[in-house]
Amino acid sequence: MNIHELHQIKNVALLVGVIYLLKFLGIVEA
Repeated sequence: MNIHELHQIKNVALLVGVIYLLKFLGIVEA
């Protein structure tokens, strides 16, 4: 695994984490 792939995976994981965080906050506020 090279640096570029690792960076891409980190970006995807960060994006998924943000989406789940927003969903979680939305459920809490609802």
